[in-house]
Amino acid sequence: MATTAALGALLWAHLAAASRPVVWEATKVVSQPVSVRTPGALAACFARPDTPGVLLGMNPGIASAEKVEDVDDQTSIWLGRTAPMRFAPGVSVTSCMRFSVTFRPPSMCLEVLGTSVEATGPAAVRKMIEAILPEVESRNTVEVCGDTITSSALLKLQLPLPRWIPLPREQIAKAGPPILQKQLEEDLSALLANYADFVGGALAGEEAPEGAEAEAKAA
Repeated sequence: MATTAALGALLWAHLAAASRPVVWEATKVVSQPVSVRTPGALAACFARPDTPGVLLGMNPGIASAEKVEDVDDQTSIWLGRTAPMRFAPGVSVTSCMRFSVTFRPPSMCLEVLGTSVEATGPAAVRKMIEAILPEVESRNTVEVCGDTITSSALLKLQLPLPRWIPLPREQIAKAGPPILQKQLEEDLSALLANYADFVGGALAGEEAPEGAEAEAKAA
């Protein structure tokens, strides 16, 4: 049994080493105006200490996010998880990402420190998933200026693409970036739209309607 396990480990090591990396990269800047009546209201809302958790929770690609460590008064480490992807009965994969979040209002920078997977199912399936797990480089700076919030993001994936996967490397290398670019744009647009709605709701009770202000003055 020990010999079989050793041979299996050597085989997987060989498959992982004999990979043909493919790199996909996308960058995008998206801005979203936010309707507020009071100058500075958006910046004040963004400066609230719960903003990092709010923004991570609104990210379309993250199902849950929790803070695991405070590095200092401006930087913290967060763990985000995607929703489980189910491939077959008893087989599911959840991607996990560790984020460094630097919060210096009116801006916040999120950077992926590392990724891992939580997989269920046979050991062979879990090893196969680990063998094709991409390396992720991701940075997103969110900044408020006046009544506009802007997100500037970089996303870079390096896929191992082991040789036992019978797919043409050149075709995958060419087809991937446009898909990644489109997904990045959609995710950033959804994130900022969600946050704009959140701000509108959060400020609704703090900003008196113009009619109410006039009635108060008349009284």
